[in-house]
Amino acid sequence: MTDPVPAPAATSEQALKRAAAVGQALAKAKHDLNNLFHVARGWSRLLSDPRTRPEQVQEGIEAVLTASARTSELIGGILSLEMRPSAGLELCDLGRRLSEFGHGLAYLLPAPERLAQEIAAPPLVACDFAEIRAALLDFAIAERERTSDFGLRLELSCEPGLVRLRLGRQTVDPSAPERAVHFEFSTEVAPVSAEVSEPSQPRATPISVLLVDDHRDVRRLATTILERAGYSVLTASDAEEALETSRAYDGPIQILYCDARTPGLSAPNLIAELRAARPDLRVLVCTSEQAPEALEGYVQLHKPFSSQQLLDAIRRCQD
Repeated sequence: MTDPVPAPAATSEQALKRAAAVGQALAKAKHDLNNLFHVARGWSRLLSDPRTRPEQVQEGIEAVLTASARTSELIGGILSLEMRPSAGLELCDLGRRLSEFGHGLAYLLPAPERLAQEIAAPPLVACDFAEIRAALLDFAIAERERTSDFGLRLELSCEPGLVRLRLGRQTVDPSAPERAVHFEFSTEVAPVSAEVSEPSQPRATPISVLLVDDHRDVRRLATTILERAGYSVLTASDAEEALETSRAYDGPIQILYCDARTPGLSAPNLIAELRAARPDLRVLVCTSEQAPEALEGYVQLHKPFSSQQLLDAIRRCQD
């Protein structure tokens, strides 16, 4: 990986600038989030009203789905701006991570539409995304300090064996000097799947997943996604219930889906106790923020997640 614009450890001044920029992005995003929640709640109430006409039902369903998808994008974008410590090189779905980051980065510009994005779906690459995120955020902050009226272009392109990432200032003047930050990655890893693939017939021996999450609606959603894809799912709302479920279940459990903030016993201790009885248990940690250091060695899944992201994470546990 080459980086013409190095990203050294942040000084106190730079850290304050990053925090201020993220705070301003949050303030801007709050308005959009409020509108999206208003749309989803309003249509939900209308859909439960028997006086709603049939043609309005479909309109309402589409409006709720659109608002939900946009809310997921916006929250994922804001969370992606959080400065996290470097975890070193790791296999990364760079296209997805950059798409999420772009939704947050747009709120640092004069208007979200000032960010143009052209992001390909490259193979998995080995990179330090914390370093990449810091360099891109610092570049955007520096451009904003130059002038309040500007736009940026985020590009990710791929060709055989090479992935290129660029964030640069948009300009209509071809003679203007280029200001941009670049990264390049060599990769030989297989491409990331772009669609949810569900088996046409049940597995002969379904893989069992123990799903531990204290949020009932998240459990229902994840269970539905996994069962539709052919997995057998056991659920628990906390660590104690997870241990009881594992002890009572005679069959094999191949994968543990564990929320990083499981009530009761801490997630690392829960994993250790389950693995003491089931040594071959694979672990998927789900979190809406930076996972604790004790959990960094496991497959990670960040909320909010899509069906494809959950299935891809589960499949990484099987590799």
